[in-house]
Formats: sequence, C-alpha cells, structure tokens
Amino acid sequence: MKPYFVIGRNILLPQSTTTFNNKVVINYLNDYGVLAFNSKGQSIKNSNKIFKGGTEWATNDTLVDVPNVGWCYKVATDQFVPAKYMQGSGFSGE
Repeated sequence: MKPYFVIGRNILLPQSTTTFNNKVVINYLNDYGVLAFNSKGQSIKNSNKIFKGGTEWATNDTLVDVPNVGWCYKVATDQFVPAKYMQGSGFSGE
C-alpha cells in the first residue's frame, strides 16, 4: 500500500510527491521515542531509545501491514515503525 496524506475532504496527496519522499520523520515528543516492531508484530526491546521524536529514517514509499500492529514503514531489515507516528499522519499523542 502506498502512503498518502489527507489534505482536505476527499483530497489525498501521495507521500512520494512531498518532502517526505523516501523518509519517515517520527512525530512524538523530542525526548521520547516510539517502539519499533519486527515483521511478526513483536516489539523490539529498547527501540524507543532510537526512534525518538523528530528523528528521520530512510524508507521506501510502501506501507507494510504488520500483524497486530497495522500499517508500518520499514526502517531496517526487520524493523517497522507504525505509520501513525509519521509526521503528517494526524497522530496527536492519544
């Protein structure tokens, strides 16, 4: 699945056409991080110390449906960050 940003009612913008092309920028508090998961949906211990708010990670423009986690960006060989933590996703910390 290709990632898109919702920019208006029924208006989607492909991520590949934005400055976020081929990268993920973590949307979370600067001093805190988010957990990454492996392809089986298991959290990766201490990954929240690496994937901190505001950090940028290379990826491709395809989302992966990780079991029990949902749509994610692949940021390493077997490390996935949930799409809801991407800047522009609309995530508000809830």
